[in-house]
Amino acid sequence: MRYRIPEDEKESSDAFVGDDNPDITDYLGYTDLHVQYKAWHGHLMHLILRGNIDKGHGYACLMYTIPVPRSERSSIGIRLSHGYGESLVDYNRKLTRLGVGVFFDR
Repeated sequence: MRYRIPEDEKESSDAFVGDDNPDITDYLGYTDLHVQYKAWHGHLMHLILRGNIDKGHGYACLMYTIPVPRSERSSIGIRLSHGYGESLVDYNRKLTRLGVGVFFDR
């Protein structure tokens, strides 16, 4: 569970002092659900669900990793995400992203 430390409102949009993201919990909610499943031969699936049901904003991310042959710790990962809050920069924009990467330790 998450708790957001309250901040004072900004006096103007370009002020340094004050809350930069007053509506962030409307998009991210207060909790995340992580489900991880280790499948056959070291394959790993990881699902993240998060959101604010009252506001109708959600986020889902599915990551699937496949071990690299002849390597004990390296793997190749495929990640699909959809919704709000994939990053702090885009927390209030709905995005769908697909990524592929290499992990040297998981």
